[in-house]
Amino acid sequence: MIHLSLDNDLLYVSESNGKIWKIIPDGTKSLVFQTNHIIMDVVSKDGVTYWIEEVSDQNSTVLRIDDTLSPKIIAKDLKIPYDLTINEKTVFWNEIYVKPIAGAFSESTMIKSGKNDKTQTLMEFQNTSPVSQRLGTPHYGPYLIVQDYLILVNNTIPQSTIHLINLHNKTVYNIPESLNYDVKYLRNDDNFVYAIGTNPDGFVIGKYALPVSVPEFPSGILIASMALSSIVILQRFWRS
Repeated sequence: MIHLSLDNDLLYVSESNGKIWKIIPDGTKSLVFQTNHIIMDVVSKDGVTYWIEEVSDQNSTVLRIDDTLSPKIIAKDLKIPYDLTINEKTVFWNEIYVKPIAGAFSESTMIKSGKNDKTQTLMEFQNTSPVSQRLGTPHYGPYLIVQDYLILVNNTIPQSTIHLINLHNKTVYNIPESLNYDVKYLRNDDNFVYAIGTNPDGFVIGKYALPVSVPEFPSGILIASMALSSIVILQRFWRS
């Protein structure tokens, strides 16, 4: 399986045979790293590349590399990690695992993060469905860390919903509106979360009131995302 990650004008490509390539705009490629294990995901940001290696069944490792260092292990002995995401120099991922609950086995998902030498579990969920709502969609994601809060989309139910979670006391707030489209990005200001995604008709931007106020996300990023999405919507509208 091939995984792609775009970092500015550079394309990073991983192959299941263990090779990670960097491709520049003229098509020239160079080998970033090669491993003997299967690569399950890759993401790159500002010249730093992260990837997941499946060492054996339910035994995976998250690593990172840049242009000057040898590969560094971020986390190891992971069950089924996937969906690598970078936010503010921190890498996040979903990890699925099975554990016994009340005499039976139950599938759960953890949201984990890794930065420098520190790895932490942000939240843990018991999956309401053994697979995501849509093929290729993470159980939980996208997600956004805003100081003391985790904002994420729950895709394990027929109509996806947004959760706001206090990372200190684990209080979970549910935004009551259901999402009937595939959310790709989350942004927020003091009182609202913006869910940017797609449906069969084109691009969608949903604006939902937050049950509590969270610190403001950098406004420049929000404005840029909104402007870009608005242009796409208008272009699609005039073509229809």
